[in-house]
Amino acid sequence: MTDANTAFERMSGYSRDELRAVDWKVLTPPEFMGATGRAAAELAERGTTEPYEKQHIRKDGSRWWGLFAPTRLSGNGRDAQCVEFIVDITHSKRAEAALRASEARLRELQAELLHVSRLSAAGEMAAALAHELNQPLTAAASAVQAARRTLASASPQGLDGQPREVREAMDLATEQAQRAGQIIRRLRDFVARGEADPRLEGVPRLLEEAMALAQVGAKERGVAVALRAEPGLPPVLVDRIQIGQVLFNLMRNALEAMDDGDGPASGGRDEPRRRELAVSAGLAGSGEIEIGAMAESG
Repeated sequence: MTDANTAFERMSGYSRDELRAVDWKVLTPPEFMGATGRAAAELAERGTTEPYEKQHIRKDGSRWWGLFAPTRLSGNGRDAQCVEFIVDITHSKRAEAALRASEARLRELQAELLHVSRLSAAGEMAAALAHELNQPLTAAASAVQAARRTLASASPQGLDGQPREVREAMDLATEQAQRAGQIIRRLRDFVARGEADPRLEGVPRLLEEAMALAQVGAKERGVAVALRAEPGLPPVLVDRIQIGQVLFNLMRNALEAMDDGDGPASGGRDEPRRRELAVSAGLAGSGEIEIGAMAESG
């Protein structure tokens, strides 16, 4: 470099005398060496080159963007005399980067909005389905109770006078109807909306409620579900519905991690495969409880 004007002194942070002594490679970041070399080769062959962008390193080590347009004035090879016109485009490059970041964030927000919209639609469908299922379940439970009373009145010994198989079948029908009703109520709570309502809740109960929903279909996949909670865990101040959603997602993700398409409990065509979802809860520190879901497959 034989000379430089005051504008380039401001851009580079070097004085004119320093620029005459410095090696141009010191000013060029390693990742832009290739572009600079190609421009130099093109300049040697044609005498000019298309303007190109690259970063430069200031004297203080910071970087700036420039638009470079070199032109050969006279001579050839190492004896060639060239002039280079440079425009500082740092601000425009920063604006471009900010615009790209904003566009990327906008795409993320649009994807999140679409996801929330789908969840909202799914929640409305689930709530409507829960409402519709609750009515026939209530009717079924009432019918079982009516049948129990009829059978009890048909014998002097009451229901005890009926065959054991009949009593067991009636008890099983009542139990399963009640269990189905509990699942429906949990589903309605799960999709319920509203402000946070933190209360003291027992950790085992929170896990059991989330597990009741998460393990739907687990048996068909050949997955055993185990709850391993330390005894004596203190209650936690949480919103039961919100923390239930978090726990449900945690458990379903672990279940889906074991769903590799081989079919239920299969390690191939003939070899049986053990699958277990282990949900654990325990003290992790002062005032903290750690909950985890581990997918074990083998």
